[in-house]
Amino acid sequence: MSDKTLTKAIDNNLMYNNHYYKIMNPKLKIL
Repeated sequence: MSDKTLTKAIDNNLMYNNHYYKIMNPKLKIL
């Protein structure tokens, strides 16, 4: 796995987690 692929996977995971937490905790503000 290349560094770019790994970085993209991490970025996608972070975006997914932020979206998930916004749904679970509407009052929690995640930039």
